[in-house]
Amino acid sequence: MKQIYLAIFLAFVLVHCKKEDAPKKDAEGYLQTVQSTLKDSLSSADFASLEFNKAELSAVDSIDLFLLRIPVKGKTMRTDFVLVKTIKTGKILNGKFINMQGGAVDYREGDFIVKKWDGSISIYSLNRKVVLHSPIRQGYITAFHEKEIKLSTESLALVAPDNYLPEVIVVGYIKTGGISYKDYMALQNLTSDFTGGSYQGYYLTMDGSYGSGGSSPYYYDPYGTYNYTGGGGASCGVYTNPPILIDFEWQDQRAAIDLQRFINCFNAIPDAGATCSIEIFADIPVDNDPMKIFDLGTTSPGHTFLQIKKSNGGQSVLQNIGFYPQSGVKAMITNAPIASKFVDNSGHEYNASFKMKLSPENLKSTLTEILYLRNMKYDIDNYNCTDWALDVFNKTRTEKISIPLYDIPGNVPSVGTRTPQGLYNKLGEMKSNQSS
Repeated sequence: MKQIYLAIFLAFVLVHCKKEDAPKKDAEGYLQTVQSTLKDSLSSADFASLEFNKAELSAVDSIDLFLLRIPVKGKTMRTDFVLVKTIKTGKILNGKFINMQGGAVDYREGDFIVKKWDGSISIYSLNRKVVLHSPIRQGYITAFHEKEIKLSTESLALVAPDNYLPEVIVVGYIKTGGISYKDYMALQNLTSDFTGGSYQGYYLTMDGSYGSGGSSPYYYDPYGTYNYTGGGGASCGVYTNPPILIDFEWQDQRAAIDLQRFINCFNAIPDAGATCSIEIFADIPVDNDPMKIFDLGTTSPGHTFLQIKKSNGGQSVLQNIGFYPQSGVKAMITNAPIASKFVDNSGHEYNASFKMKLSPENLKSTLTEILYLRNMKYDIDNYNCTDWALDVFNKTRTEKISIPLYDIPGNVPSVGTRTPQGLYNKLGEMKSNQSS
């Protein structure tokens, strides 16, 4: 239920099963098909300049999106590469040479300094004809947005409608010694001759990082390194760079998942020899103040959700799931129980987490508990996302996780509520005590 400036979402949508299974023969066939086509499409010099052994595949099976980036010898993937869009077998649909110049620049937004990407991009067809030369300002490829984006005459900064996202973004996360920054780029639009307009695309990391030190208003975790969640895995045998989906939408507005299909994904993997785990995540509404119940700017109470995984040999299923009201607005204006739903929380931001191994038998008990609770009403003070996640997580745990209770404003008389803040602080205490 968290909306931040740029929430980062891993691209693989986990509504249905994700199985990580890439036969070697498929990998060889995929690469051979790509190489064969490019050899016929490129000049001899261009073909010889490509490093196929360092190619990175980004695949989103649910929408049949396969993007392969191939670096140029003597260059970095961050500045020069061939990008081809393929089908699963490696047949190329289209491709381009991409040259990028630029990097992260500091911009002031109110009291905060944020990093945005400025530079330029050149796009060429595979036979080296110019498709596009364009500046990139604050992450936007300006040629893609000539009709939609205006430049402020005072600051020369891009002013974009809310439904537009930049093609290149800079994301920061806390590490020991300071903040590291990496940039990400949306690739779908680059394979076409020219596409612009509103979209919410899949972003891939670019090589390189920027500096350290200072502070970030968006990514703060006093208990450890800031991370992101989601699914992914090997595909077609080449190095896989999981896409990241940048999205302004609230996750509580997502459609409800089918719980039975959710369960069936795990049942499809044999129990004998399987490894299983469950992880609980706390996302507090104000990243640098875990004692605040709401973010008054977004009216967000934070969120608690689960990640469940089962692996056996070459097969693996990983799902993220959270408990929500059917209408977030209703939950904020009433303390009465209202209809609930379960949502795919892949890519949801979090500030602290705790992982526990499960036996296949315990996994079955956990999944049964999820089905048992499927008809629970959502009640922000008596049965919310944190109540549900803890009930499921504690189902097979001997030493139950018990968290501090905090008062919800307007709940009179108050007996205290389990909240993401309480879980966050409990996990910090457990980490300090080295609890397991």
